[in-house]
Amino acid sequence: MIEKYHIYQADAIQVATAKSVGANEVITADKKLHQILINEGLSTKYIG
Repeated sequence: MIEKYHIYQADAIQVATAKSVGANEVITADKKLHQILINEGLSTKYIG
């Protein structure tokens, strides 16, 4: 994921954790992370 999206390790951990626990929604103020979450099939809310 880090290489695929060119993101920081911390962001990759957030995405992986959300997928692992089956999160209903991830709220973020990071526009790039928001798009990655969508691409990975997760429900997300952008508050930026």
